[in-house]
Amino acid sequence: MEELKYSKLKVRIQTSEGIVDGFLSGDLSSDDIAAFWGKEVTIAGTLHFKPGGEYVVEINHIFEAGVRDDYFSKKVKTETVEEQLQRQIREKGGNRLSEIVDKWPGNEDFEELVKMLRK
Repeated sequence: MEELKYSKLKVRIQTSEGIVDGFLSGDLSSDDIAAFWGKEVTIAGTLHFKPGGEYVVEINHIFEAGVRDDYFSKKVKTETVEEQLQRQIREKGGNRLSEIVDKWPGNEDFEELVKMLRK
């Protein structure tokens, strides 16, 4: 964490990958987090997802980061179902169904189709 700002119970966390919005749970106050300003910290809490892939972190606990906390220092990446499908299509080289739409069936007779399926 490079920067920790708060306004009432809302918190903006500056990470190496961008800003993450959050808020303090009922168990924490601004006095509880004041000692961590400018320090690298680890935050434990609940991630609340919003429409459109956005999210906010409810901070339940905050403490100075240790060496083992590097794994958790990345911003969460989310995808909607539509985004996931589009990414998978791009990664696999296109949509194979689009190769046959409006092209099949053609003039083949039934016997020819059965032969093709048995290959």
